Amino acid sequence: MRRNAIVEGKSFARRGDNFPVAAVYISESGGDPAVAARTAKIEVSRNFFVDNWSGVTAWENADRFCNSPANTSSGYCTKRVASKASCAQRGIASAPLYGTCRSKTQNVVVHAYTFSVDRAAIGCTDNFCGRQAVLSNYGTYPSWSPYQKTVVQQAITFDQNNRWYGNTYSGPWSFMAFDTARSLTAAQWQAAPYGQDNCSNFSGGQPTC
Repeated sequence: MRRNAIVEGKSFARRGDNFPVAAVYISESGGDPAVAARTAKIEVSRNFFVDNWSGVTAWENADRFCNSPANTSSGYCTKRVASKASCAQRGIASAPLYGTCRSKTQNVVVHAYTFSVDRAAIGCTDNFCGRQAVLSNYGTYPSWSPYQKTVVQQAITFDQNNRWYGNTYSGPWSFMAFDTARSLTAAQWQAAPYGQDNCSNFSGGQPTC
């Protein structure tokens, strides 16, 4: 995969928007073994990324859930909810609806990749390119949402089995987790509490295990 998302990435950078524009963008989508004919995971693997604006972004909008006015897919709900109208207070505040009314970015696995970037080759002069990310926004809307504040940021980053591992990196890569204010070095991305990219090599060599 070569030279993807460069135009959009530059557009975001020019206006100072640090959202991690990526060649592969996964939003409100994931594996769910509880749904018939649904895979247990989304596996993104065994590809070569060369001079794309960024790598893979796993994103979930905290305000976009079934029956929310912020949900642009207003006519649909998740496969685990019989009626979108049920995703309202008081029911949505407790199980099972609390867990099933969200279209979760979960069980995303990114591995056995080669990620190579040359900032000069894609016209990037700052840290807005060459990133991997798993994040959400701070939940604010609607007023009755049970997913306000950091609920979804916590879930997508730590609790929904989104994992990078066994990858090869070449060039200046950085990482983003939880929200757009949290930019990480490779060492921070690998360390607790994130624990990402186990066995990955950040010097262009083969994965370490």
